[in-house]
Amino acid sequence: MLFTKLAVFFLILTLLTFLWWYLTMYRQRADMPEAPSASVRITTNSGEVVVPVELAQTSAEKIQGLSDRKSLPADAGRLYVWDMNVQS
Repeated sequence: MLFTKLAVFFLILTLLTFLWWYLTMYRQRADMPEAPSASVRITTNSGEVVVPVELAQTSAEKIQGLSDRKSLPADAGRLYVWDMNVQS
C-alpha cells in the first residue's frame, strides 16, 4: 500500500516538473522576436531559384545559431550577416 502511494506521489511530481519545464521553455520561445527574413536569388545555367532565408544579424542570433530549432524547411535557409571592413 505504501509503495503504491509513493509511486503515485513520484509520478505526479514528475508530471508537474515536466509541465513546469515545458511552460518555462514555451514562454521563453514566445518572448523571442521572430528573425527578419529575406530571399536569396541563385542563378545557374539550369535556371533561377529563390530561397527564403532568415537573417542572423546580431551577435546573440549568430551565437544561438540553429541550436534552438528542431528543423528548418527543406527549401529555406539562414544567413549570418557579418560586417567586414573592405579597403579598396
